[in-house]
Parts: sequence; structure tokens; C-alpha cells
Amino acid sequence: MQFLVDTNIWLELLLDQQRAQEVRRLLAERDGSDFAITEFSFYSIGIILTQLHKDEVFSRFIADVLYRAGARLVPAWTRLKWRTCSACEGGLDWTLMMRTSTQPLKSTALLC
Repeated sequence: MQFLVDTNIWLELLLDQQRAQEVRRLLAERDGSDFAITEFSFYSIGIILTQLHKDEVFSRFIADVLYRAGARLVPAWTRLKWRTCSACEGGLDWTLMMRTSTQPLKSTALLC
């Protein structure tokens, strides 16, 4: 099963924020190819890290996540069913994201 990981989860790790260790555990528990990131999240992370003068962190992110680990970069137009992960107060919030060709993106929380 593949997991679409939210921008905030990647940033939690990349900026070594309060819950970075939780994210490290999540990534260590699964194969890198089990994870995916949308083009939008990828570009957003690049912009944020560049504005923070962390260009080297972004370069390592690209090398580690996309090339070494094999996470999938999902084009913006893709219409697939994904499990996503985002930060919330109670822990990592797993959300099932569903999209069909005629419906907007819907979100259903699974646990928090």
C-alpha cells in the first residue's frame, strides 16, 4: 500500500521540528517506495526551504526521498485513492483521500 505524505509531515522532519522523531519512525517502518508526494507538496517544500535559506536541505531531500528511497512523485492531475498522513494535536493524522473524475477531493479521517 502506498501512502501520500502531506507537506507538513515532510517539513516536520526537514526542519527538525517537535515531532521529527515520529516522522523518522514512520519512514523507518516502511519501504521508501511505499511513500508518495504530490508535485504541489514537492514544489511547496522547495519554496519554503529556499525562503529559509535551506537549499542544501532541499537538495538532500530530493536525493534521499526521490532517488535513494524511491518515493513516488505524483503529478497534480493524478486521480487515485491514497492514504495520507498529516500532523495533528494527537499524533499523526491518517486520512483517506479519495478522488473520482467527476467529484472534488474528499477527506475522511481514520485516526488521530
